[in-house]
Amino acid sequence: MSYEPTPVQKAFHQACLQYPIVLFMGATGAGKTTALIWQVIDDCLMVKNNRGMLARMTYEDLRDTVLEDLLIELETARIPYTHYKRYRFIHFPSTNSVLYLSGLGDTVKTLRRTKGRNLGFIAIDQLEDIPREVFTFQLTRLRLPHVPPERRHLFATANPVPEDHWIYEMFVGDPERGIEPLEGAKVIYTTLDDNPHLPPEFRKLLLQTLTTEEIDRYVKGEWGFVPVGQRAFPMFDKRVHVGQIEFDPRYALIIGMDFGYRHPAAVWLQVVGEPDDPVGRRVHVLDEFLGTDLLLDDFIEIVRDRTKAYFPKAEILFYCGDPYAATARSDRGEAIDVHLRRRYQIALRMKRMPLENSVQNIAGLLRLNKLILSPKCRILIKAFEGGYRRDEQGEIVKDGYFDHLVDALRYALDVFAPFGVLHPIVPSLNRAFRLKRLLGAFRPL
Repeated sequence: MSYEPTPVQKAFHQACLQYPIVLFMGATGAGKTTALIWQVIDDCLMVKNNRGMLARMTYEDLRDTVLEDLLIELETARIPYTHYKRYRFIHFPSTNSVLYLSGLGDTVKTLRRTKGRNLGFIAIDQLEDIPREVFTFQLTRLRLPHVPPERRHLFATANPVPEDHWIYEMFVGDPERGIEPLEGAKVIYTTLDDNPHLPPEFRKLLLQTLTTEEIDRYVKGEWGFVPVGQRAFPMFDKRVHVGQIEFDPRYALIIGMDFGYRHPAAVWLQVVGEPDDPVGRRVHVLDEFLGTDLLLDDFIEIVRDRTKAYFPKAEILFYCGDPYAATARSDRGEAIDVHLRRRYQIALRMKRMPLENSVQNIAGLLRLNKLILSPKCRILIKAFEGGYRRDEQGEIVKDGYFDHLVDALRYALDVFAPFGVLHPIVPSLNRAFRLKRLLGAFRPL
């Protein structure tokens, strides 16, 4: 055979025999698709009467890319086969194995195309294009009884995706959000340097033309995103606005929250600085939480438990939220702010401010270097680096992921740092303040 796998490709093939689900993830041009093709060939030739599927999002994509490469490899290696174009499958006479060629498409089409089909293996190229429910359904097709367990598997390739993508959640998980990785799944990572067959000028050209985010994703093969559109906070500089900061018990702890079921979010911050030194005042963002599929009460319990665990010395707490909470309904049918006050004794602080004004408030703090993020706020940092952005018309994009944490931060700063005016809250210097806190009758300073 003409195929001589690289070390990382060998690791992929070994993983395919050890794990039922394998993802080959990494840089563009690192040899992922070639490894996928030869794993398909190996499964067809090593198991008699095997039935497998090679797929992409659409059959047209498969025909014009992976299938073309597969046929070249078969011809070069002089492996006997018959390609039935009309019926979209390839037959291997030496083992009587059949490889179905499919475009997975959406859920309804997938269910109709593969209904009742028993398979020994499934190979998917460009998994990041496939909906989660389609991928999950394919796992139910791996039930050809005579195929050995080590050969009954699903393997796929993917380019790096953002951490909000279902692939990241399923294969890596996120303990901070209570998401466990899929049992039996293995990820093999690869970079552009893993492919010695690429022309040396190819990598050099990429490094000269790609942005930092694009290099991280397409050359280094790291999880991440490539911003589309304009950054909402182009003045953000990680070297300036990210630093090691700790909770200061001299100041009150402020919790900003963005409600919702899919991705409820919370940030913990403090306005620090001496009352008589307005120049030295800063906003320290200490921690973040981004949930997934949480009811309101479950989200609040997590926020409270996290606050007790991470900030046990906090004397005074302020909860800030979306002004919409005054009209939105909780699971019990009452306004969210009323529900929080009755059940949890949380007086939600809210201030109505137009979105653009609120965003500019954060931008002003960044320009003055008065907003510092803890390295623990990794999602919020990525939001500032470009995940939170504007479209071609200059409007803020609601991406359904980064915007939730930024919104939680906005709601807190709208109350305690409007228009860049920072008011440090020092409970120890204000006995009346502490009394009002106990009585539940305070107002933002």
